[in-house]
Amino acid sequence: MEKNGFRTCLPAILFMCAMAFACATAPSAQTMVYPGFKLEIGEQAKIHNETGLEYADKGFYAEAIEEYKKAIRISPSYTDAYANCSRAYYAVGDSDLSLYYILKRDDIITQKERAIREAMREDQPVPAVVETAR
Repeated sequence: MEKNGFRTCLPAILFMCAMAFACATAPSAQTMVYPGFKLEIGEQAKIHNETGLEYADKGFYAEAIEEYKKAIRISPSYTDAYANCSRAYYAVGDSDLSLYYILKRDDIITQKERAIREAMREDQPVPAVVETAR
């Protein structure tokens, strides 16, 4: 009789053990998501960046630069737009502004990496400053 009772309870016991194990080993909600890894770029910024790429492909670099700058104004930490702007300035022969935009992109990337490393070391989510780095 006791064997039957044990067999009846076994699935429930196994389920509860599995749930306890999952809860004990799962990362906390704070450590599961690091906003810096999934930086949200505004849809309008993406559209301006893509438009800039289309202009650049056709050789219209001045128009491309304006589109990249619009993307940067909308999403100041959009590193792809900085890199594309740098390439466009290089294409028109303005090495100073090309260097400025690529260094600005590198600075943003460095800030994000530092914030991510610090947050991971402290087991905290990435600070919001990463998403608005300028």
